[in-house]
This record gives sequence, structure tokens and C-alpha cells, in this order.
Amino acid sequence: MNRLLSKIGNIKNGRILYSFLVNRIKFSPPVSRFLTKSIRTVLLLPQVSRRKIKALFLLRIDSPVSISSQDGFALFSCEDFPGAKELMRSAEQILNKSELESGSSGHSKFGKGKKWRRNILTGEDLVRHPELLRYLSSKKMLATVSRYLGTFPQIGDVQMWISEKNDQNESSQLFHIDQEDYSQIKLFIYLNDVGPDMGPFTFIKARALKSIFKSSPLPFSRQQDDFIKKEAGGSNLVEVCGKKGTAAFVDTSRCYHFGSRTRCGRRIALMVQYISLNCIREPNVSVMTPSIRDRIRKQGDSSEFSDLNVLL
Repeated sequence: MNRLLSKIGNIKNGRILYSFLVNRIKFSPPVSRFLTKSIRTVLLLPQVSRRKIKALFLLRIDSPVSISSQDGFALFSCEDFPGAKELMRSAEQILNKSELESGSSGHSKFGKGKKWRRNILTGEDLVRHPELLRYLSSKKMLATVSRYLGTFPQIGDVQMWISEKNDQNESSQLFHIDQEDYSQIKLFIYLNDVGPDMGPFTFIKARALKSIFKSSPLPFSRQQDDFIKKEAGGSNLVEVCGKKGTAAFVDTSRCYHFGSRTRCGRRIALMVQYISLNCIREPNVSVMTPSIRDRIRKQGDSSEFSDLNVLL
């Protein structure tokens, strides 16, 4: 019985299931993605159905921002959503605390792998600063994301990145797409002014995805600039520069993107991942661990946190 329950649990785990289909059954990545998504949708059907119904109710709420279904992004100011001042104040306090406690070492799940970018946000920060999740779970915010995804999302992770000056082009500094699902939304909010040489988040509009997929022999691998620009065209390239508070919703599963090519100064940004419950592969989580999620849920008794149990 224990072995049977273990196998069922493995099937529900998208990462394990996808790996099994690719490495053991030898299905191609596209076929494995389709099968993993389909199986997880069936296994999670009651929860998936409830989330779709919940998303329908949110359609009645006016949203200050609309994410383009064709291009997969929207640029805006964080002040377009309620609670922005409190969010920025809390972010500044977290930044100041991190620099006082750890100097330039910071807190990073990437260790030595990405010396040029580090995450300074911890689970304790989310617990101590409920203003962050209050902003991220506002009705208008959830309505915007749900309208695009077609379902009430869950938060995959929340991080606060400092991208230091560097001269490298590697890893996520190269064009790539995120593979957790066919579609997801990442919210980026700049916590300082970001110019063209400070590592701005850069992406290709989703309308160019099919062209790149057709031309690349390995579309899920890192891509070189020349190839992407040739296939996508200059008009589809978006470089997010702007003052503190500049924000972007980007479907990083459909928009090839890179960031942190910081040639001068540094870039500080809040990153929030919104993703479907029945995603192909569960997100890699460094901050929103199960224990932190449980602690945050206990804070969610008031009406303004009414969606947290579902969102987390």
C-alpha cells in the first residue's frame, strides 16, 4: 500500500513525471510536456475546476492593467495597484536590513553559480512584512493575472534580486523561456532606477515564439542574441528601463527573455511568479517554502487576505 501511494504521489509531481517520460520512456520534450500537463490536470481536476470558477468571478472586477494575450506582457507603474506605497516602504526596509546584516554577501539560493545576482528576500521577511502579500493578492492584481491565465493562480515564489555590476553573459543572462508551464506570469517591480546599462529585464514579444521554435533545433535551450533578433525582428524586442516603481507583467513561458547584464551600477527588483496549479512542472522554490506558506495562511484571517489560502 505504501509503495502504491508513493507511486501515485510521484505521478502527481510534475517534475518527477516529466523526467520519467523524457528519460525512461524516451518521449520527446513536447510530447512529455503535453502528457504531463494532461495527467496532472486530470488528477487535480476538482481543484482546477474550482480555480477556474473563482477566476470567472474575478472577471467582474475592473483591472487597471491588461496583459496582451498576443504579446504576453504589460508595462505599468506599481502605483496602478492598491498598496504600492506600503509595498515600496517594506521593500526598502528589507533591503536596508539585508545590507546591514550581510554587507555584499546577501542571501542567495544560487550560491556560487550566480555571483552577479543574489536574492535577499527570506521567508521571514514575508511573514514580518504582510504588506508585500497584501499588494500581490489584491483583488485587482488577482483579476489581472487570472484574466490572462484563465484560472485563479498560485504564487510559485517571491524573490528580491540585486544584480551587481558584471561583464558576463551566461545562464539566465542569455535568452531563454521558463519551462514550468505553457503560460505563466512573472511580475517584476524595480526598486531603483534602471537604465539601459544596468541589467534591465529584456524580452521578446510572445508573438515571435512560433518563429523561434520553428527555426531553433533546441528551442528550450539558451539562445544567442543574433539568432533571436534575426528570427524575432527588432520591433519585437522590449527592454524594460525606468524609474523606481516601474513594473512589468511578462509571460516568461512564451517570451524569450534575459536579465542582469549589469554593466554599471546595480539593478534591484522584486520578482513574483504567478502560475497555474496544474502546471507542467512545479516551480523551484527558495522563499515560499511549505512552512512559510503555512505561517502566512495563519495571518490570513482578515477579509483582505481572503484569497490567500487559494493563492498559496
